Amino acid sequence: MFKAIVISSDRERAKYAVTYNPPQDDTVIVNEQNAQKIEEEFDWRAEAFTFPYSDRKPLLPCTLDMRTGSAFCHSHEADDCREFPELDDWGYLNVQLVVCLIPNGEMDPIIWACAHSRVGLRSWHCDYNCIRGY
Repeated sequence: MFKAIVISSDRERAKYAVTYNPPQDDTVIVNEQNAQKIEEEFDWRAEAFTFPYSDRKPLLPCTLDMRTGSAFCHSHEADDCREFPELDDWGYLNVQLVVCLIPNGEMDPIIWACAHSRVGLRSWHCDYNCIRGY
C-alpha cells in the first residue's frame, strides 16, 4: 500500500511545476474564484471559528489577508490548548484553508505557498489535541 501511495503522490506532483518562485508577503496566492468556493464550504462550519476560550469574533478564512504569501507563515505557537485561540487562530485558519484547497484539487496555491522561506504549515502536524475541540 505504501508503494501505491508513493507512486500516486509522485504522479500527482508531476502535474505541477518542479520549482516555484517564492511568493512575496503581499502576493495573493488563493484567487477570488477559489476563495468563493472555500467560503461556501466554511459557511456550514462557522461555529468552528468561534473560539470557546475567547470573546473574539469568528475570523473569515478567505479575507484578502488570509490569501497572501505571508498568511501561510504562521507557525504553531501555543504550548497549552487554552492559549490556542490567542496565539494560533490565524495559523489555524490557514491550515483550514489548505484543507479546503486539497479536496478541490487546488494544489498549485499550496505548493506555491510552500516555496515561501518562512512557510509555517509543517509545524501544525502535531496540534490535533487542541484543534479537535473546535
